[in-house]
Amino acid sequence: MHLTAAGKLETAGSKVIEGDILKIDGEFYTVHDMAGHEVRLHVNKTTHLEGDAFKVGDKVEAYATDKGHVRYMYHLAEMTPAP
Repeated sequence: MHLTAAGKLETAGSKVIEGDILKIDGEFYTVHDMAGHEVRLHVNKTTHLEGDAFKVGDKVEAYATDKGHVRYMYHLAEMTPAP
């Protein structure tokens, strides 16, 4: 396990995907990542999902294997400017 350049924890054989959920089709989530790519992710009962139910339009961060299986996913909070 190590920190990425963005300060995120990453385990060997995994990648971090950050973006918006475009589509949910059963156990498969399509995420539009920060680089502009659509990434298909597999989520099942072994995936740790943190927070409320996930829906299309949510901003998320997912830790996935190289094969696209999500180990851990959580919602990213919207940054609101200070008054």
